[in-house]
Amino acid sequence: MTFKEIVFDYITHRKTLFNSFLVVCCALYLVKVLLTSHVYTKLFKVDNFERAIKEICGVWVLLCILYVIKSKIETAFLPDFLSYIRKKLFENYVKNNEVEFNDLNVTEDLQKILEVTRNIRDVFMWIVSTFIPTVVLSSFITIYFLVYYPSIGGVMLLGNIINFYILSKYTPELIKGSNNRENEYLKMAGILDENFNNLLNIYLNNKTEDTIRENEKIEKEYTRLCELQNQELEKFSARLKGTNYLFAFISMWLLYKRSSDTKNFVNGLLIFTFYLSTLENMAEDIPFSLMTLGNIQNIEEALSRKNKNHVKINPQVSKNTLKTKTLATFKGEISFKNIYFRYSKDAPWILNDFSLTIPAGDRVSFVSQSGFGKTTIMKLLLGFYPIEKGEILLDGENMNLFPEKDIRSHINYVNQKTLLFHDTIINNMKYGNHKTTEEIIALLKKYDLLKIFCKDGSNCLDKMVEKTGTNMSLGMQKIIFLVRGVLKDNVTVYIFDEPLTSLDPSTRENVLDMIGQETKGKTLIIITHDTEVSRIVKRSVNLKEFNKI
Repeated sequence: MTFKEIVFDYITHRKTLFNSFLVVCCALYLVKVLLTSHVYTKLFKVDNFERAIKEICGVWVLLCILYVIKSKIETAFLPDFLSYIRKKLFENYVKNNEVEFNDLNVTEDLQKILEVTRNIRDVFMWIVSTFIPTVVLSSFITIYFLVYYPSIGGVMLLGNIINFYILSKYTPELIKGSNNRENEYLKMAGILDENFNNLLNIYLNNKTEDTIRENEKIEKEYTRLCELQNQELEKFSARLKGTNYLFAFISMWLLYKRSSDTKNFVNGLLIFTFYLSTLENMAEDIPFSLMTLGNIQNIEEALSRKNKNHVKINPQVSKNTLKTKTLATFKGEISFKNIYFRYSKDAPWILNDFSLTIPAGDRVSFVSQSGFGKTTIMKLLLGFYPIEKGEILLDGENMNLFPEKDIRSHINYVNQKTLLFHDTIINNMKYGNHKTTEEIIALLKKYDLLKIFCKDGSNCLDKMVEKTGTNMSLGMQKIIFLVRGVLKDNVTVYIFDEPLTSLDPSTRENVLDMIGQETKGKTLIIITHDTEVSRIVKRSVNLKEFNKI
């Protein structure tokens, strides 16, 4: 979803509010420049001086009313637009990353999304409240002079054409420059974030001065880019201002030569004065808006990721039947057939002609050295990555026939490390299931795991978990999402990735008991380096024997 798509989507859904705001903004510009100039010239009629004063006051009152109306609409318009942007950005990002998800991008993308929300608001408001009204005003003034002073109107028309030529020629280049500058800023921010998170290592390894020099080098490069871009923006603004003043002077000289009386000349002079002020302000604002558009482009790559199925489809599965079946009655048989997978075209194969069948109800552990695809296989099974060749069968049918939501509702993958929510311990355990507090406490007591959280015997499951679980030990965090995993509803296949890490020996035994008993009758897969899981599985599979790399 691009900036244009978001804006047009908003306009489509909020036509009345948008049109009201746009009309008031345009009316303000027209009254401020054209009507005010016309009324002021009546002061030159001495016999109607009192009437002229009344008309001027009337115009001021009209301007005040329009400003009040604009302010009222803007009060409703801005929060509504910001809320709409945030909802759309979040919805689009979450949906587009359901497939080909890369958790390494999330933090960086989140930072961009929050920043781009304000950027889109600023640019959109400038376009609606300044740019469009100025274009409308320019059109009215040009038409006015074309009708009453054709030569002046022709000069103004030529000036407008040159302005639009300048905009069309230099805008893409300036947006690109702003985009490069913003990328450099994000790079600098990322390195600073990494360094601040590793201050202890920096101190322990006496790298303080090296880190400061590294930051100075990055800062110098960023400053250089900012200076170059500012120079380009100044040149751009100067071109617009130069064009505006040149054609305004020519127009005023022609007006002086063509005017039959002082009143007409002053009327034209006032129009040019107000109009030039408006164009000058816009020439100052356009560079800022172009910089902001460059910032917006940084998130468009993440927002435009399409939720496409890039997996090579088995000849038996036509595109017309893709994702059309439901996985209502899944027994739990999984077959990997001649799977080829790598993370990019230039990367080595993670899976090379990998084939393996896990019968329904089987209980198996995956063991091997790192790099043979234990975790990758599970993410392929859940549809997080596309398969380059081969197919995965669920109860004998190609998984491409089923929506990812169906697959993920029947196959529960408990990751090796899952970040916790800033909520209570008990609510973190309830996430993704419909168990009551009593049922969860009963489960913890059954496997002697409640003592991990409640040392003094009191009910401490209502304790808040800090952001990402920083106030919980690694063992506590592990138990929270293991309990969450075994309690998930309607699961046919359970997958546990290194479930025993960070646990002491007695807790490991209790966790194995919990996994073994709570998954009875289901297909169980455990990815592990720990040999003690052998007591709750039927067989152990060394992936090295099935993967030709």
